[in-house]
Amino acid sequence: MNRRRKFLFAVVIVFGVTILVPVIRHYQLRAATEAYIAELKAIGEPMDLAQVIPPSVPPEQNSAPLITNALSQIYLESNYTNSIIFNNPPYAMNRTIPGKEMIGWHQLVIHTPNGTWPANLTNTWDDLSAQLAKRQSDLNDFRKLIENPVFDFNYDYSNSNFFIPNLAPHLEQFKLAAQ
Repeated sequence: MNRRRKFLFAVVIVFGVTILVPVIRHYQLRAATEAYIAELKAIGEPMDLAQVIPPSVPPEQNSAPLITNALSQIYLESNYTNSIIFNNPPYAMNRTIPGKEMIGWHQLVIHTPNGTWPANLTNTWDDLSAQLAKRQSDLNDFRKLIENPVFDFNYDYSNSNFFIPNLAPHLEQFKLAAQ
């Protein structure tokens, strides 16, 4: 054989090996995965989406509308310019100097912690209690959740894009309620 043919033969062998090794590995991993799935099915693990979707909740037991209505009322009735709940919520602790913390509920007024927006905003606890008193009926709706703590937001789990915010609009309201 001449030199050119030997070189071409070596290139074909190297190229073939670089293609063949990953293909063989792919089929090995696929077989191992299928064997593992078969093993899980044999011991009774659910492997289909339909097997793990929670059952639908009857409307009379579903508390999702109760909480979303209460949250939307709080969200819509809030005047963001005067709302202590949204603009200046009470903080747990605020660092004053290294190693020292100022406990929020011990203070006479509600301060905005240093370095947050809006700066230097101050309200009293009486102002906060007055705003909470206006929303007492909405807050009572949250207490009703203790009696019926089952939620069903009717997610379409077969849709692979269920994490998109438009499909879960109540999450922003939940975050505000938690705050």
